Amino acid sequence: MVSAAEDLLNPLLEDDIIDKGYILSISIYVERGLAHDKTPIGKHERACFYQGVPDYDNIVSLEASGDQIERLPNIRDEQGRTLVMVSAAGRYRDQIRKTVKGFLHHGVRLSELEYQPE
Repeated sequence: MVSAAEDLLNPLLEDDIIDKGYILSISIYVERGLAHDKTPIGKHERACFYQGVPDYDNIVSLEASGDQIERLPNIRDEQGRTLVMVSAAGRYRDQIRKTVKGFLHHGVRLSELEYQPE
């Protein structure tokens, strides 16, 4: 699975450079496996494949804060928006919906992908 994603993500992330800063970061979680096993995808550290169930509340809170975004010094920019895309079993989607609802005022949006496993 990682190698299939690598071919798609490498060109996308290579084009995602503004004045040596980055905008896009991708985390893909799969429940199976040891918690928090991390595998970088491609030749960069901005897309990673994780095994284990994520801490949704912590992740969305951290991303919504904007603290994870590298900013250039002496440049004023506005807070970006966060998109949470989900393709997961119903119990996880319910939990993610609840989490995202608490961060709508921070510009966090939810997109439920067409394919949803059950």
